Amino acid sequence: MEPDFHIESLANEIERLENLNKTYMKEQRTLIRENRLLRNALEWQRQRKRSSYGQILRS
Repeated sequence: MEPDFHIESLANEIERLENLNKTYMKEQRTLIRENRLLRNALEWQRQRKRSSYGQILRS
């Protein structure tokens, strides 16, 4: 009986790790998306700053 228990224990651990991996993958996608949004916002601010600086030079 003990070998069956050991196999069941390993199967449960595999399932736990697979679920953990899915969670981490979701978190990674979320972080990538948030990073992209922050980079876009930063670039937008830089463009705006360059644009307003150019307007100041032209006036």
